[in-house]
Amino acid sequence: MLTIKSKMLLWFGTVIIALLILIGLVVLAIARSTVVPVIKDSSMQTVKSSANEVGKWVKYHSDRIEGLTKLPEFRQGTIDDIKDLLHSLGEVSKDFQLLFYADDKGEYYSADGHMGNISHRDYFNELMSGAKDMVITNQLISKSQGNQIFVIAHIVRDQDGNRKGIVAATINLDVLTTIIETVRTGEGGYGWVVDGAGYIMTHIEANFGPDFNVLESSGLGFGGLEEIGRKMLAGQSGIEDYTMPDGTRKIAAYHPIPNTPGWALCMSILEADLYKRANQLFYKITLMLFSILIAVIIVIDILSSVISEPISVAVERLEAIATGDFETRLPDKYLKSQDEIGTLARGIDTMQTSIEALIKRTRYMAYNDVLTGLPNRAKFMQDIETLTKEYSLSQRKFGILSVDLDDFKDVNDTMGHSAGDLMLKKIAGLLKDICSKDKDVVYRHGGDQFIVLIKEITGASDFNTYVKAVYDHLSSAVSIREQEFYVTVCMGASIFPDHGTDAETLLQKADLAMNVGKTKGIGKYHLYEESMNEQVTSRLDMIKSLRKGIEQNEFFLCYQPIISAATGRIECVEALVRWNHPFRGTVPPSEFIPLAEETGLIESLGEWVLTEACRQNKEWQDKGYPPIRVSVNISVRQLQRRGFIDNIRSILDKTGMSPDYLELEITESEFMKYIDILNNIVKLLRKIGIRVSLDDFGTGYSSFSYLKHLPVNTLKIDKSFIRDIETDKERSITEAIILLAHRLNLTVVAEGVETCNQYEFLTTQGCDMLQGYLFSKPLEAGEIESLIRTGYPFVGSAGS
Repeated sequence: MLTIKSKMLLWFGTVIIALLILIGLVVLAIARSTVVPVIKDSSMQTVKSSANEVGKWVKYHSDRIEGLTKLPEFRQGTIDDIKDLLHSLGEVSKDFQLLFYADDKGEYYSADGHMGNISHRDYFNELMSGAKDMVITNQLISKSQGNQIFVIAHIVRDQDGNRKGIVAATINLDVLTTIIETVRTGEGGYGWVVDGAGYIMTHIEANFGPDFNVLESSGLGFGGLEEIGRKMLAGQSGIEDYTMPDGTRKIAAYHPIPNTPGWALCMSILEADLYKRANQLFYKITLMLFSILIAVIIVIDILSSVISEPISVAVERLEAIATGDFETRLPDKYLKSQDEIGTLARGIDTMQTSIEALIKRTRYMAYNDVLTGLPNRAKFMQDIETLTKEYSLSQRKFGILSVDLDDFKDVNDTMGHSAGDLMLKKIAGLLKDICSKDKDVVYRHGGDQFIVLIKEITGASDFNTYVKAVYDHLSSAVSIREQEFYVTVCMGASIFPDHGTDAETLLQKADLAMNVGKTKGIGKYHLYEESMNEQVTSRLDMIKSLRKGIEQNEFFLCYQPIISAATGRIECVEALVRWNHPFRGTVPPSEFIPLAEETGLIESLGEWVLTEACRQNKEWQDKGYPPIRVSVNISVRQLQRRGFIDNIRSILDKTGMSPDYLELEITESEFMKYIDILNNIVKLLRKIGIRVSLDDFGTGYSSFSYLKHLPVNTLKIDKSFIRDIETDKERSITEAIILLAHRLNLTVVAEGVETCNQYEFLTTQGCDMLQGYLFSKPLEAGEIESLIRTGYPFVGSAGS
């Protein structure tokens, strides 16, 4: 029979729980319907307020510039007076990168001593023409500093009111970036600025650089952003949603920035973030209601004055749990009780079980890799420390094998990081299968590198069996999402105590041996040797020499003619870089180009090659020779460099060569790896008038169906097809490439033409242009000049 106390507890408990469930559902609905609009409204207010603050910041600096123009030194002083004044005003604002005065001819003098001419700048001509007295520009490239800036400039009038010159200041966009970085809301919210032409001036993501124009975003896979951009440039204010290329939905709150030439401030917020905040509010209120429920039950329980003893027991158990005692459990009489005491007791028991499991899980994660389940580097270091102490007494040996996947980055780049994770799990499983359970242990070192500890060895020969087993297991294709990958690894080994007596040294030497293998190609194995230190030193010396060679102009260009199959005359020359090392003589490109790519020196070397090739070609044109194109190989790293397009324009302006006579060659395999990124860049190059060629076609992994989407002008058939062209297979492939390329209005160039049979077959098939030793080897500029002067009318019989 239920007691009055039991009835009260049952009644109150039922009513309170039902009420809390009802309140919870109402709160969820209210949170969804009111919190999201409130957050949107708050975001809009934040953008408006921030846009006005940025506008005040711009107005403050434009007022300062305008105030400076009224100083008598600018209005009626001499150039020396103005220079002295500029020097004294050097710190007039910490935001100014450069404060300068320019006379009516565009000759300028800056506060820090820079001089130059800005007569080509639009803002200068606009001010001097009388159209305006004040100009604030969109983003520009600073000629003196080379960075992204905008300019505030105001006209200077002499005593008679005539336009004498201008006072201007450049402001680094990094200053604007620092201001805009404060415009945030939530985890996914961030601010960015669009200038009056639609280009992004500042953005936290590198992909949204100064070359990114919101008015062209639909062509890059964005949904709705282009329309938002039009409204921003029209001076409108609002909040709308748009879609990223990866399908992520975002909300954009935008507002014009006053006192600027059409700039707008936009704040992007993850749509998921809006609902996340609503859900968080619901969870907090639910937790509060649940707390109220517990409090009410406790109050009722206290009023019943019958549970003091069970509460004391529960408190003692909680204190024991806090000290790490998980052995003792609450008495069964409390756990089996069907009233609130039983509920509390079982909750404490469940919490105790959960905490105990969490501690065990934490200990596991400290010494195991979460992705693969293998022991991690910390566990490896601990095991080696134990093993070295044990083996030092018995004079036994153990070995360490460092295993690194070759070209693992390609899997991540082509299929995404989730596919890369699947690959690592499969490789971990294969390595565990090879190991002897009692003698070998596999660890994940990090990234795509694993460590194998072989506990019992007698010497270097013991590694060979294991290494062979690794290669055999990995020789078959690994299937990831119905695609097959052929995995190769580089491995390096070290032995205790021959190569070291502590974990750090042994692992360092195994890694060194593995890295030596990587420098010699994929799928290599090496046991550590002292001479490897010399190899590393030699490689470092080579890098140092390469950097010095670039600085001291030790490089020169050779040119190989590319002739028209129809006329036999030179249509183009390919510029090929050579290194005249002061001690080693001519170093082949195969030795220094990969090293330049790896170290990033390819950017400065590539820029020199481009400049020199354009300069030389313009020199030939100025001598009155028949104009030809010059073709330059370009690396993906150069193409992805920020400001590459502007740099190309600068080189063409400096050398005076028309873009019609420049062709850039990109290897097919590299183009296909980064096709999404490079497509837009190549389109911009073609818009300038520069031709783009797909080099080494046929050696990559692209299909013919891709060709119709690639914005290139030319296909260069790889010389491996030309070399074996007399076989039916290669002949058929070459015919198909030429036919398909012509159907797509692409020019076809055959590389590596060395025999008359190759020449006759290619001309018969309609190949447009030919290149190879049949016509000429690469020649220095002076040697090839006579060929260019005559046009080199090649006759097919000349090679017979």
